[in-house]
Amino acid sequence: MSPVITDRFLSISFIAALPAAEKAKVAGQLQTLIASHPALRGQETIAFPYRTEAYRCLRLD
Repeated sequence: MSPVITDRFLSISFIAALPAAEKAKVAGQLQTLIASHPALRGQETIAFPYRTEAYRCLRLD
């Protein structure tokens, strides 16, 4: 489970744009959180909700 979550977070644009050393630091912090948080520790699967919002705008002339 940990690699799936880590890969997903590292693919977010503002994290993906970080220098390699900073990305490695974020990945390490995330892995520590996954290993220690009671809701995540030892779980085979977790719910990973994802929400997308779409907006439509019309130009007023």
